[in-house]
Amino acid sequence: MPLAEFSAAISSVKATIAFVKGAKAAIDKMEIANQLSDICDRIIAAQSQTLALQTENLTLIQDKNDLNKKLIEFESWKKTESEYDLTEICHKRFIYVSKKSAESAQPEHWLCPNCWQQKRKSILQGKPDRQYMCPACKFEFFNSNEPPPPSKPSATPRRIGGFGRPSRW
Repeated sequence: MPLAEFSAAISSVKATIAFVKGAKAAIDKMEIANQLSDICDRIIAAQSQTLALQTENLTLIQDKNDLNKKLIEFESWKKTESEYDLTEICHKRFIYVSKKSAESAQPEHWLCPNCWQQKRKSILQGKPDRQYMCPACKFEFFNSNEPPPPSKPSATPRRIGGFGRPSRW
């Protein structure tokens, strides 16, 4: 074989080997790219699951805080309930009356039974003529067991400075 042909054949074989190496490198790069793509997909899936778990965790924490708040309110209301007695103040009229205790600094007072059922304390306010009203729900009742208020003295004229004329308001 002449040297030129041999040299051309070797060059052709070298080119083929280089092509095969390049093709193999390209295939390896494509496989690497596919594997990287698969890894990225798995990372994204893991991030999505993490986000879902974080959201669920946040919801559970909020639910726990809400339950703790309700528990505190319940315990507080239980303590409040122990400080009052349901009392019939007059015929079929019930109110909650504060218990007298040495440790209580509050004066005796009455609470509205309607508001009590809503777990609210609303002090009944006295009105003239033995009537009572709740400022929150407007519950009213007449206390027939309470003695009537003293009658008002009539306005009588008085003398001022000896002039003999009654005073005027």
